[in-house]
Amino acid sequence: MQAERTPHDNMLARGLQILEFLARTTRASFGEINEALGGISRATQSRILQQLIGLGYVHRDPVSGHYAPGPRLGRLTPPVVRERRMALLNNYLPLMQELFRHYHLTVILQELDQHGHLVCIQRLCDASTAHMQAPGFVNTAPDEPWQLLKMAFCSEHSATVSDDVRQERRLEAIRQAGFYFDDGKLRPNFRRLGFPVFDGDGNYAGNLGAGGTSMDLTDEVKSEIIERVQTYYRDLGLRD
Repeated sequence: MQAERTPHDNMLARGLQILEFLARTTRASFGEINEALGGISRATQSRILQQLIGLGYVHRDPVSGHYAPGPRLGRLTPPVVRERRMALLNNYLPLMQELFRHYHLTVILQELDQHGHLVCIQRLCDASTAHMQAPGFVNTAPDEPWQLLKMAFCSEHSATVSDDVRQERRLEAIRQAGFYFDDGKLRPNFRRLGFPVFDGDGNYAGNLGAGGTSMDLTDEVKSEIIERVQTYYRDLGLRD
């Protein structure tokens, strides 16, 4: 006989979902957490967050209002994972901020986690451009630009690509270009531009993406962003 679920069970489940979400990212707004959970009232979410803050599992920035893993949750994350994530943010967040401020596009940073999943760990956007994945989102769609970038640049995956000649040519074209451009695949008149990101040893570590409408991400803007990213990578020695 299945035990009857109580409101406390549901609160516990939601609390664990919040902790799991924050463990996959570095910070998130109240709205981003609400979007990730889905189906939870803002009042209930607020109560759970206050309890988690009181227990030290969640920290709320008093200036920005964003939520981040608290000291007790941070201790549950392996140090090597924390260090790798912070290194990615230190290297690529300035570039993300530059692209967001200059072009007013949604800009995301994905991390290749220890399980081989692409997890969004940072998103810069405003209310009118929030059309791409929120922090904590795990991308698994095989034909998405992000997965194609992983297959093209991650040595573990590029070495085991299928015998599909057409697919291999597609991946080789991405490697040669150094980016992937998607025009309308997510939704009509919405464009996405993706670049691989690398760790300090030059290994593939995830993706940086920018997205916007065809009026915002024009061909001219696309060319400018590609040049900015390539220059940024060269200046910091992130990639030859």
